[in-house]
Amino acid sequence: MTGQGTMKYLDGTEYRGMFVEGEFHGQGSLRIADGTVYQGFFSHCGRQGMFVVTSPSGQKRRAEFADDELVRWIEVAESGENRQEET
Repeated sequence: MTGQGTMKYLDGTEYRGMFVEGEFHGQGSLRIADGTVYQGFFSHCGRQGMFVVTSPSGQKRRAEFADDELVRWIEVAESGENRQEET
């Protein structure tokens, strides 16, 4: 599949977004089985760059990923300044 689409898995995981030759590739949203949602850019099925991560309780945080690995969490202070939390 290439283009916009949705893929659902038996465990409840669901990806909505762009596909290239059957892989998540481009802007998309991935909801994993525990309810956590990752919104951002996917490259060959992996998370790449800045993401908005929404917990099952609705808390939103920003995070940076490289090659599908979490690089750091980015918190926004009330002043609007970014604070970084290394992993």
